[in-house]
Amino acid sequence: MKHGATVDKYLGDGVMLRFNVPRPIIDGDHAVHAVEAALEMRAAFGRLKDGWESSGLPVGRIYNRIGLCCGPVYETTIGHPQFQQITVIGKTVNHAAKLCENGARDRNVVIVDERLAERLGKRFELSKQQAEGVDGAQYEVIGQA
Repeated sequence: MKHGATVDKYLGDGVMLRFNVPRPIIDGDHAVHAVEAALEMRAAFGRLKDGWESSGLPVGRIYNRIGLCCGPVYETTIGHPQFQQITVIGKTVNHAAKLCENGARDRNVVIVDERLAERLGKRFELSKQQAEGVDGAQYEVIGQA
């Protein structure tokens, strides 16, 4: 939340966050804020997992994947009138989900699409990845440059 995220919804053991919708981020680029938040989440999960392992829990093969995409979204209200929620929909949302799905399953990863990678410039170290079922390339964010 400190990076300006809004929780859109919880999805089982995951969460969908929005940046710049509905609250605009006025102190910098919302794409950079999203990547900074993702890297912080990746590091926090690593520390949490280390604690679980030191307690003897068999979590060695559990990793997190974060997919980030930047583009137009459509805010809408969905659901039955007795239980409605505001969410965002569109190609950008589907693309981010696909990036997350494509993420490596043998380590904690943050994956961004080509458009977001271009927007980040040289602020972060990126590694181009094999893209399956997505438009354009995808990149793993290694860390801050």
